[in-house]
Amino acid sequence: MVETALFFQVLIWLLITAIFFRSSRPSIFHPIAFYLVFHGIVFVLRPLLVYYANFDFVWHYIGFDPTNEQFVKALAISSAGLVTFVISCHFGAKKSRKLIFSGSKIVFTEKENLAFYILLAFFLPVIIYSFEVMTGGIGGERVGETFIMTDVSGYAYQAQDLIIPLLTLLLVKNRFKAFTLIPVIAYFGYRAFIGWGRWAIILSSICFLLAYCWSQRRIRLPVFVFIIAPVLFILFSVIGSNRDIFKQYLTGQTPETTILDKSLTWQEKYDNLDFASFDFLTYIAAMVPKETGTYNYGIGWLQLFTEPIPRQLWPGKPIGTPSFFVLSTYGNFIGLTDSLPGSGWMDGGWFGVVIISSLWGFGLGRFYKWFTWNERSKVSALIYIMAISMIVQLFRDGNISIFKFWLFTVPPFFLWHIIAKILDSKLPHNERVVKP
Repeated sequence: MVETALFFQVLIWLLITAIFFRSSRPSIFHPIAFYLVFHGIVFVLRPLLVYYANFDFVWHYIGFDPTNEQFVKALAISSAGLVTFVISCHFGAKKSRKLIFSGSKIVFTEKENLAFYILLAFFLPVIIYSFEVMTGGIGGERVGETFIMTDVSGYAYQAQDLIIPLLTLLLVKNRFKAFTLIPVIAYFGYRAFIGWGRWAIILSSICFLLAYCWSQRRIRLPVFVFIIAPVLFILFSVIGSNRDIFKQYLTGQTPETTILDKSLTWQEKYDNLDFASFDFLTYIAAMVPKETGTYNYGIGWLQLFTEPIPRQLWPGKPIGTPSFFVLSTYGNFIGLTDSLPGSGWMDGGWFGVVIISSLWGFGLGRFYKWFTWNERSKVSALIYIMAISMIVQLFRDGNISIFKFWLFTVPPFFLWHIIAKILDSKLPHNERVVKP
């Protein structure tokens, strides 16, 4: 039964992928392309490793031993989410333009360059303060499945993400010249040293890549991507195995990491919590509603209204995501993620999966359509590139965390555009386009 289900899991993904890339408008900028990659890794490759390579670390971590029926059910839920998302996204993107990126490369005007430096001067102190907060450690306590910050606001911690749009503007305005990679490498080095926020390295890399293709008017991925991607994967895995590994290297300590331990098997190195959304989904589907007795019926999205209020201003703010149940009651689910189909299942079973996947698919499809018709507009294109680069966070978490990423990464482009417009109306028009 499981082998048959796995066969159809792979077949469905391959068929949809083939249909997408044989369509008249395939694009690396398309939300469907992002979801296909995500689904292929966590809901196609991962269950194959779980079943055939005995990747069972997550089962032991949770304290859960799934039956064959539960395993197959999780496969079916993930495929239902894939099909629903792709169909709804396709209809949302109807009448989008085919991206051919014709015309000259993107060049900033004199006012846009000046607007960038004003934006940099405005945000740099905030970013430095946020880096200091993170470097000094975050004080707090864990209540149930949620970690609560007690000494600083979450805004102070999250504000460091402002550096991603600033680096994107820097790279685009200087046409990705070699010297602009220095601050990017420094940022990645800082993230590696701190050891937390591995996803910031991956998501910002996606943003820089898409910005490069758009600004250089390239439709296909450059060759260097296939060289850098394995390096980033190794960095991601190494930090995941030991958050303090670079600190230990720099302080002369002997770091321990399973990834670099030659005595361990391949399975022991890579059977971990990374990319294990399928395992988490299997647990969710087994517990909800059989053990919980109920679904959430969308109550978790109320966090959109409570989360923006700092706990310092509202000491009694509800802790974590509103829910009618706690998954950790039945196993160790602390620190694990729901995924988009998992979130839909918790909200209303099969109906919830279809509704959540359809709404997000259609909305992102419309967003992509807007991008294709406005991609020559610098601010429009950069807003889309930044937002879609972060979308993996939505697919992985299935909750409002994506809005936290967007809050500090998307608005800076609006502000940059407004400053440039003000400068354009106030300053003389001696030179409209300048080379960096």
